[in-house]
Amino acid sequence: MEKLETDFELCWKSIEKDVFRVAEPYCRGEGRGFDASDIVQETAMAAYLHNREQPFKDAKKLASWAKQRAHWICLDKFKVLHPTFSLDDTDIPTVGAQQITDLIWKDLRQVVERLLQTLPSEQRAVMLRKLKGHTDQEIAIELEKTTENVRSLAKHAKDALSFKLARLEK
Repeated sequence: MEKLETDFELCWKSIEKDVFRVAEPYCRGEGRGFDASDIVQETAMAAYLHNREQPFKDAKKLASWAKQRAHWICLDKFKVLHPTFSLDDTDIPTVGAQQITDLIWKDLRQVVERLLQTLPSEQRAVMLRKLKGHTDQEIAIELEKTTENVRSLAKHAKDALSFKLARLEK
């Protein structure tokens, strides 16, 4: 067990700066309430515990896992500090749009289109169909995906859009 811990420590020291570079951009700005070194420490602990259960094959696997984990930890902390609205289908107005002026709709449409363009192509394809009112099953058939995959793509797209909308507010 001691060798495993020593190997982990050596691997971690070789990637710690990379994990810091992932976390650091999320921590810039006033009122964030967390800093990159906190994220690195939390990621290191999670990686250590994960390594005890399922050892990483090499430093490259550890680095990949740790950078992704740091990214998600940052997003979780950001969501707590900056709650945003949900992009569930129910939140998208389908009736009553006549009451909103054409100018507001035009501006809103431009913002949504711009944000959708930042998504990876599969997520964008799912969200565009969801905005048109397609069901997960219809989207899955159209895109030749499973419904679970469509739901996952939609969830990640909604999370990314919520994060990007929050950044636009600043």
